[in-house]
Amino acid sequence: MKNSIIRINKMKFRYFKKSIFEDVNLEIMKNEIVLLTGESGSGKTTFCRLISGLEKNYSGEIFISKKENNSYTAKERFMEISYLKQEVSGNILGSTPEEDLQISQNRFNEEKDTSFKDKREDALKIYKIESLKNQPVWELSGGQKKRVGLADLYLNFNKFWLLDEPTAGLDNGIINIFMEILKQRKKQNLGALIISHRQEIFADIIHRKLEIKQNKIWDVQ
Repeated sequence: MKNSIIRINKMKFRYFKKSIFEDVNLEIMKNEIVLLTGESGSGKTTFCRLISGLEKNYSGEIFISKKENNSYTAKERFMEISYLKQEVSGNILGSTPEEDLQISQNRFNEEKDTSFKDKREDALKIYKIESLKNQPVWELSGGQKKRVGLADLYLNFNKFWLLDEPTAGLDNGIINIFMEILKQRKKQNLGALIISHRQEIFADIIHRKLEIKQNKIWDVQ
């Protein structure tokens, strides 16, 4: 379909000899905010890794926009999707928050954007980490690292977001800020796929809910 960001046909995936997904068929639109649920170990994080290209040994088809996932270059996929991993350190490439945001903005950008510095400063302020921008990453708490990851997402506002436990390790004040940003995105028809154990906080913002069950992905009524 013309406005789909993710389209999956008869996808199968095994981890060693264990079947994780069997004949999955699914379509997610670019403007949809979707909650993905399932029991622990059902494959929620694995699904994000498949979409993000970190897992490649599947059979069937996974299309991102109009192109099969395994044929994407890292640059092409990055221009479509931004992935917030559950493991907070996996989201940070720089040695400080400021350096990390610089890397995030300069990745694959062939032309210099004079507004980059202003965007970085806005992201730091929104998530209340401007005072930590030159702090070594290894000195930050888990919650502070998560906020750096969310600031990276903010710089990639117009992409489709994959969010694996985005509110874990955050206090209620930061969660409220994040939820307001999601609401802004919804108004602008920008989508996301969200994994969260705190399903209730997303109930009013999602378009639909999916569940991983018996190695397939089902729409929840």
